This record gives sequence, structure tokens and C-alpha cells, in this order.
Amino acid sequence: MGKHATSLHESVSALITLSMQYTTTQVLEIVGISRRTLQVWIADGKVNKPGGQGAGRLWDIAEVKLLLELKQNSVRGRKSRQQKAGEGG
Repeated sequence: MGKHATSLHESVSALITLSMQYTTTQVLEIVGISRRTLQVWIADGKVNKPGGQGAGRLWDIAEVKLLLELKQNSVRGRKSRQQKAGEGG
């Protein structure tokens, strides 16, 4: 695991002691993704929409961990700009 991933997991661990449920805004900050990315993942069935309605929608720690894994896997599968440039032609 890289240095960034380790600190991210440490941040999540620290937050666990504060709360077991998080708002969507908090989840976006913890995971480091945009609202649009989250919406795409929900639409693609990669993650379920949290329970509740409107501002009452809360994410539990298992859902946050799933989002962290999705992000980690999507970063691993992403090609760098240099790799993409080398494919052009």
C-alpha cells in the first residue's frame, strides 16, 4: 500500500471513533471522490444508495470501506497520460 493509501486508512480509522455514520459530503471528503463519480458508481450498480431521504441519507463504515476499495481499484486500472499518448496514432 502506498503512503497516501495508508494515511487515508488512518484517517478513516480515526473517524470511526467519532461516528459510525457519515453524510454524503463527509464520505466524499474521506474517500476523495467527486459527487459525480459517486453518482456514476451508484448508477453502474457498484455501490448502493444509502438509506434515508434527502439530507437524512447516511453512509455506514462498511459502505465507506467499499467506496475506498472502488477508488483504489479504479486508480490501479487507470492509464497515465503518457500511456494514453503512446497509444494514439
